Amino acid sequence: MFFLRFKDKGTASTAKKRLQETLANDRNANIAYLDDLKNDIITLIRKYSPNSCVDVNACANRNNTLDIKVNIKNI
Repeated sequence: MFFLRFKDKGTASTAKKRLQETLANDRNANIAYLDDLKNDIITLIRKYSPNSCVDVNACANRNNTLDIKVNIKNI
């Protein structure tokens, strides 16, 4: 019985690692549109504020949310 418990723990650990890798790959695949989104935001801000320097940072989080930070500096 002791041997079976030890073996199950290893199996659970392996399954956890596989799940984490799968989720990480899925997150990276869903981020393909981020570059287009950044460019659209920059274009829109420059349209209404042409004398601005725009910096956009966007990243996806583990809980399937998207954080977008936009820094606008007037020149």
